[in-house]
Amino acid sequence: MKIPTILLAAALALAAAAPLSAANSYQLKMTAVNGKLSYAHSQKNEAGTQNDFAGKAEAKTEKKPDIVFKSLLKETKGGVPVLNYTFELAGEEAGLPVMRAASEVALVPGKKILAAVYGPWRYYLELEGRAPKPGDAGNYQLSAELACGQAVLPVRVAALKGSRAEISGFSAEGGKKRKLYVSLLPGLKEVKGGLELQYSAALTEDGAAAGAAEGKAELLTGLLKTVPAGENCKISLKAVGF
Repeated sequence: MKIPTILLAAALALAAAAPLSAANSYQLKMTAVNGKLSYAHSQKNEAGTQNDFAGKAEAKTEKKPDIVFKSLLKETKGGVPVLNYTFELAGEEAGLPVMRAASEVALVPGKKILAAVYGPWRYYLELEGRAPKPGDAGNYQLSAELACGQAVLPVRVAALKGSRAEISGFSAEGGKKRKLYVSLLPGLKEVKGGLELQYSAALTEDGAAAGAAEGKAELLTGLLKTVPAGENCKISLKAVGF
């Protein structure tokens, strides 16, 4: 029996818009980029299944760094898969990753997002495929810049409203060994034209505490807000939806 074209089109549309289930799987790709350096990893993720990887990244260079990538596609937001992940990129010193990011983001299939930025490193996530419909995924790009004396350390991380995001890293520049940790939680309180951002940041230099910031800030979307943090520090914050 021949199926009428209009019924076939309707069935295909319903299938495309169906919620993510345990039977759904996606090819998930992550990339860490620093100038001409590019490290990648690709894996198959099934809905509701934790997928952990620890090993060498894919790279065109002879030296391939160790990475840790823990991921879980756990639900959908308006038909868009939501990914909970933790990523670490190993550095020269054991136990001190040059970048670590952990967050929860909505990933529209076929659309690569900038998931995190730490120093010169930019971290991207992408689900292969094609989205059933375009639209706003509901993510926020959160920016935080902690300035303590001559040390100015900007970071960025993407997150869904109500999901905590963490980013940290280690660098050894200008004779200083610095470790920075930043935690951001967007959207605990509704703000007209923006959101409330809960933040916490801590900086160490050569093993000693060099600055910290903690509190809540009401942000208007896309506008930078600078808040004093202790005697020698300030933190600048911004949130942009995408």
